[in-house]
Amino acid sequence: TDTRSVIEKYEKNIVVNASVLSYTEITPDNLDSFHFHGNPNEFPVDAVIVVPNDKKSGILLRGRYQETESSIQMIVPLTVINDLLNTVFVVRDYVILAGAGVAIAAFCVMSLVFVLSVRMRKREIETIKKIGGTKQRLKGILSTEIILVILSGVFLAAILTSIVSLFGELLIKII
Repeated sequence: TDTRSVIEKYEKNIVVNASVLSYTEITPDNLDSFHFHGNPNEFPVDAVIVVPNDKKSGILLRGRYQETESSIQMIVPLTVINDLLNTVFVVRDYVILAGAGVAIAAFCVMSLVFVLSVRMRKREIETIKKIGGTKQRLKGILSTEIILVILSGVFLAAILTSIVSLFGELLIKII
C-alpha cells in the first residue's frame, strides 16, 4: 500500500482513500494481490467452505459435526437463512394479525361512541326536528361529525407515525 493512500491512523485502525483496492470476493484474477503478514502456520482457521460431491456426502459430513461437546460446528447457510426467514415471516403474520385485531377493536369502540353520542343528544335531535330540520340535514350534521372525528384520528396517527419514523431508533436506544 502506498503511504500516500493512508488518510488517518488510529490505535488499531487505518483509514485509506479510494485508491486502495477493496475486494468483496476472492477470484483467480485477484488472488495474487492478497498477501499475509506473519507466519501462516500460526493463523487460526475461522471457517471452511465445504462443497460436497453429492447429497449423501453432505449428510455424512454433517453427521460428523453434530456433537454438542465440540467447539467446532457445521452450519448449512441455506438452512440457517430459511429458518431465519421463517421466523421473520411468522413474526410478520403475528404483527398483521395483531394490527387487524386492533383495527376491529378501534372500529367497535368508535361505533359505540357514535351510537352513545346520538342517544345522549336525542333531545337536541328532537329540537332540530321541531324547528324544521329535515332528516337529510340531521344526517348531514351527524355525518360531518363522524368525518371530522375520523379525519382528526388519521391526522393524529400520521403525526405520531412521522415522529416514530424520525426518532424511533433513537427512542429504542435510549430505552
